[in-house]
Amino acid sequence: MHTLTDLLPWILALPPALWEIWRARKAYGWALGGIAGVIVFGGIVLWAEVAIGTAPQLDMRFGLAGAAQALCLLVGPQAVAVWIAPKSSLAAGIFAGVAAGFCLFLLTAVIGLAVHGA
Repeated sequence: MHTLTDLLPWILALPPALWEIWRARKAYGWALGGIAGVIVFGGIVLWAEVAIGTAPQLDMRFGLAGAAQALCLLVGPQAVAVWIAPKSSLAAGIFAGVAAGFCLFLLTAVIGLAVHGA
């Protein structure tokens, strides 16, 4: 049985993905519109799952490094997506946001390993 928390990423990702399919379909056709919609849907679902998973790290029992990592993963991808999307498309912004989020995760993980050890 799924709870609302399990379905929330899917519910949040569907409207932007459908919007991107409709917008990209007019400019590039159904095939590229579908690919753009899949990128948007997958990126938003991935971000929402990571945000739900890292939100408990915001309390201080994980220390400052855990809180910094969670905040970077919550804010970083959206900031990059908002910066890139007006210049190109929502799919490009989401793709860049996922890449930036992965880089921020690696950066904070390496810093955490350097501070706390393995």
